[in-house]
Amino acid sequence: MPEPEHLRTTTDETSRERELIFKERELALKEKEVEAKIKYDQRGLWFTSPILLGVITAISGLIGTGIGAVLQGNSNLNLERKKFEFTQIQKALETTDTKEAAKRLVFLVDIGVIQSLDGQRIREIAKNEPQKIPTATVSGLTPEITGCNVGEKVRGLDRQIIFIMQRENPTSLVSFIDIDAELNKNSTFPLLQPAAKKALGQAIRKRTKKLIINAAYRSITSQLLLHNYSKQEQCGIIIAAIPGKSNHQTGLAIDIEDFTGWRSYLEAEGWRWLGPVDPVHFDFVGSRISDIKELPIKSFQKLWNLNNPEDKLPENGIYDSETEKRLNQAPPDGFPKGEKCSIECGF
Repeated sequence: MPEPEHLRTTTDETSRERELIFKERELALKEKEVEAKIKYDQRGLWFTSPILLGVITAISGLIGTGIGAVLQGNSNLNLERKKFEFTQIQKALETTDTKEAAKRLVFLVDIGVIQSLDGQRIREIAKNEPQKIPTATVSGLTPEITGCNVGEKVRGLDRQIIFIMQRENPTSLVSFIDIDAELNKNSTFPLLQPAAKKALGQAIRKRTKKLIINAAYRSITSQLLLHNYSKQEQCGIIIAAIPGKSNHQTGLAIDIEDFTGWRSYLEAEGWRWLGPVDPVHFDFVGSRISDIKELPIKSFQKLWNLNNPEDKLPENGIYDSETEKRLNQAPPDGFPKGEKCSIECGF
């Protein structure tokens, strides 16, 4: 005898309610599992990886989306599950560092976020063949730049910005290659404010010895790359100021060798030693100095507008999110339009 229709309907509804309760509990347990893991190990990847917050948020949100999926059938729930996993994998790959991407993928597999996809295969590739991982490609500065000596990679763009700086304010920065000082690295430029250069020359003449400088004027492009690296803790960089906030963009800062031998000579001419926190660093604090931190930002805005008349930036020297976005998109070798400095850059 066939089962009455109203009984079958009641049975189906009861079955779906039980399945719904089961899915809610399963997802709630997964969320607790992640939270417990974070509390257990608060080192390394847990709080440095930008994917962590996304994983927690997505798992929490999945409870709500999972409820709707159950009501529509298991096939929709499985689809939502795969979409969720693909989203987390995509976030894990949002870096130009393959090693970091590999860490993030292993993390997702180990905590059980990746379930419906082949987690074991993903883990094997991440562990044994990280070079196969397709990391992010970002237009502009980042894709062509590898290694940690970022200053050498953006010289073309830097020279265009400095040319505009010199045109806007010819005495903002001057080269110090004509005094007995040698810039030991190519990550910065042999440029200082005129008063700082004069004081440096006096200190050198008094000691009668060549001064070896490891860092002088750093461009806003190099500073942005360092800042980007600090957010991902690449190249051992933990903290880096945003462009416009570093002392090396003032034309009043140098890092030198033999700081103990030079300290008294430099201090006598108005250079201030930063102290044990950064013993190689000196700032010029004498008279006749200018605040030029906004000048390179304004110069970049002018350069961008010259090459992008349909997407102009305000030429106000303010480093905001829109300026940072365009600077990240700028070509490392320079724009098609815009002259480049040569002698005024120190070479």
